[in-house]
Parts: sequence; C-alpha cells; structure tokens
Amino acid sequence: MKSAQRAKLALGMYLAAVVATTLIHEPFVLGAALILAVALAGKGRWKLLRRTLFAVVAFNLTVSLGYVVVALWQVTFTPDYLVLVNLRVVLLVFLGFWFVHSIDILPALAGWPI
Repeated sequence: MKSAQRAKLALGMYLAAVVATTLIHEPFVLGAALILAVALAGKGRWKLLRRTLFAVVAFNLTVSLGYVVVALWQVTFTPDYLVLVNLRVVLLVFLGFWFVHSIDILPALAGWPI
C-alpha cells in the first residue's frame, strides 16, 4: 500500500474512532478501548500515554472539580459521569497523539479542498 493511501486509511480510521468514542457511554467500554489503543500503539506506547496524561491532567482536574462543585451544590453528583468524561478525554487525546505520531498528515489530506 502506498504511503498516501495508508495515510488516508489511517485518517479515516482515526475519524471513525473519534466518532465512536463520543457515542460510547459505558466507562468499562471506554476503558477497554483505551487499553486496546495503548496495546496497538506499538513501540512508543508508554511515551504516548505519558504525553497524553501530562496534556490532560490540568484540563481534566479543572473540569472535574467544576463538575463536583456544581453537582454537589445541586445534589446531583454522579461519580460514574465523572469517570466517563475523564476516560473519554484521555482516550480521545491518546488517539490524537497516536495518529499525529504515526502518520504524516499532509498526504492524508491531499486532494481535500482545504
């Protein structure tokens, strides 16, 4: 398979994974998807995971604390929702870092009207 074809296929798979991740509402399934993505990421998986965790820690902490404060104030706190949102963010960021690390984006976008 040519490099440009491989890049376009990878872009399509990445976009499908992003859409699928946003449609999943079960923390167990998101956790399993994250484990699968880390396992499939290959040799640089731990570096990608570390980069992902460093990138999302401030964002997730801020959003999580905001949610906890508002939900406790409204007496609607659900820890399941907190786990779901944090897993989803970590998975999406990991997928993004993995895609950028693995594929040259320019051949993937060749022929698109941008």
